Amino acid sequence: MTRRLGGLLACAALGAATLTPVAGPARAAAPALAADGRAPMLLGVTAHDDADLTEREREAGRPLGAVRVFRRWGEPVVDDFVRSRARSHVFFVSVKARRPDGTKLRWADIASAPPGSAIDDELRRQARALKDLPGTVWFTFNHEPDNSASAGMGKPREYTDAWRRVVATFRAEGARNVRYVWTMTDAAFGRDASRYYPGDDQVDAIGVDAYNWFTCRGRDEGWKPLAELIERHRRFGEKHPGEQLMILETGTVEDPADPGRKARWMAEATALFERPKYHRYTALLHWDARHGRPEGPTCEWDYRSSETSLRGWRTMAAAPVFAASVPCPPNCREEDARGDGDALGPLLAAAGGAGVLAALGAAGWLLLRPSRRRSGPGGTGGGGTGGGGTGPGSAGSA
Repeated sequence: MTRRLGGLLACAALGAATLTPVAGPARAAAPALAADGRAPMLLGVTAHDDADLTEREREAGRPLGAVRVFRRWGEPVVDDFVRSRARSHVFFVSVKARRPDGTKLRWADIASAPPGSAIDDELRRQARALKDLPGTVWFTFNHEPDNSASAGMGKPREYTDAWRRVVATFRAEGARNVRYVWTMTDAAFGRDASRYYPGDDQVDAIGVDAYNWFTCRGRDEGWKPLAELIERHRRFGEKHPGEQLMILETGTVEDPADPGRKARWMAEATALFERPKYHRYTALLHWDARHGRPEGPTCEWDYRSSETSLRGWRTMAAAPVFAASVPCPPNCREEDARGDGDALGPLLAAAGGAGVLAALGAAGWLLLRPSRRRSGPGGTGGGGTGGGGTGPGSAGSA
């Protein structure tokens, strides 16, 4: 079931000398391709509200194409933040089978819920809310089912049955704008990921949450580049050639003995996706623990952990390989396309295109697209840790 992001994304990479306002709605049918045929990827972050996302886009020095949000069972999957940004961002919505009070739902109960039951009603509410959004939204049911945060919810077969029930209900409700990204820890792809796989007919993308923990879990796990962390995920994807590959959470800690190592990790990750064997990767979303519960005092995922790391993140954000953006939907407002209210507008106007690029360390590229309207990691490596599921051991909202 090949559904490439070509219909969703529009490349808007411009040279520094030609930084000009967008004149009208971006309606490109497909992203521009690099010389090697590589379509640009979506780059995104986890954000909790409008101010949060605005702050992160200012730090990146450009609009970001993707946003990940986490929900617990029974919480509204669409709030004012998601609704107001859905025209200009691709949302990745993860719903955990855990209620706001912390109690868990059994996957078997979700799979077998009769019509008219509370579980069935909740699934239909989720589907209808997502259906009403103007653009495509990516949905994950119970990300990282292999993680200890999902302990007690059921067996792998019960998880796949529940996933299929979710998809069937969403389809029955006519949520045609919803795509499904199945998401596991990187460790799972070296163990039993296939037992949790619901099938190619139920999945549009295969996601992974992958982190370079180094020494922050109280033991030296070695400094691991992203290529090493996602290799088993990439090989799993080779068995499912019709699905996109995505990195739904990733990040690295600092190396106290080498202040520039975190920035180099990000630079190496950026270069990775320019290589042909990684061209099936269509999205990368960075996680930081700024709004979650840190795994420990040295587990600093935040790209602001040092000035060097912040510059590394800005350079990563400006790379052409991450220059995918979201086309303005058919019903978008004219002022959205013009750029009225764009949070980056003052920055661009004050500094000028070349000045912004120089400040970010970019190689002569910047992404422009229709403006925004006004209005974690789970355990990896050795089996992971478990919190609410919005980052390393974090309670979060999922």
